[in-house]
Amino acid sequence: MIIDGHSHACGEFSDPDKIIALMDKFGIDKTILCPGLRKNTKKDRFPTPSWLMNKKNTIFFLNKIIRMANYITESSGALDERNKLVHHFIKKYPNRLIQFYWTNPLRENIMDELNEKYSAWKFGGIKLHQCAEAFKNDSIQMDQIASFAGQKKLPIFIHPYSKNEVKKIIPLAEKHRNTNFIIAHLIGLELIHKSIGNLQNIFFDISPYYLTSKKRIRLAIEYFGAEHLIFGSDTPYGKKCLERNLKRIKDFPIPESQKKMILGNNLQHLLRL
Repeated sequence: MIIDGHSHACGEFSDPDKIIALMDKFGIDKTILCPGLRKNTKKDRFPTPSWLMNKKNTIFFLNKIIRMANYITESSGALDERNKLVHHFIKKYPNRLIQFYWTNPLRENIMDELNEKYSAWKFGGIKLHQCAEAFKNDSIQMDQIASFAGQKKLPIFIHPYSKNEVKKIIPLAEKHRNTNFIIAHLIGLELIHKSIGNLQNIFFDISPYYLTSKKRIRLAIEYFGAEHLIFGSDTPYGKKCLERNLKRIKDFPIPESQKKMILGNNLQHLLRL
């Protein structure tokens, strides 16, 4: 099974029929879908120059740009609407698309919201983005969300904003060992390697093609093993990221068993599919 573990319902993925068509074209069995960074637009795309791929700290610079742009567009104000759009897509293709519910830990009554939406929608995971919402990973709210996710057996997919926020994920994961954390874009890979200890509940998303170099993917396998890597595209952000990242893993000089882990088996296990 091949699972695209990271995509957004915007840009070229604004139409669920087109999502399925692209999945069929490249042999993708299931796709994790969450809202876009801002109110849905068919023009969403965020190409990144390939020369940045080997720079381990590039993402922290880009995070500042994303946060600034996100505040200017006031995207988080339409978060409910964007989650509803994703749920609409999932209802049309429940056997192919899986919703990751995007929420803001700073919202009032956040736990009531999560309980209500999970009861109604039975989403497959929780999406958190510190460029869009300036919450802290050592906050009471994050502790509550991690506890909720562990009880419901939902992975938390998080895009950390800074090195300091990356470091805060470690004690959170240590406290909530029944909760699986997927860290976007290999962010803070080296920092986590230095302090992770024997934690087994941290995983890494290898999307998008333009930000995760072969060198850093190889490092992730060396540090944590292929069983802790998650294939993703981050579509529509970047050009042909699904096609290119899929080919890169299929051509990667590792055993077929490890390729299968990365391309879908790991996420299949986390989602209990």
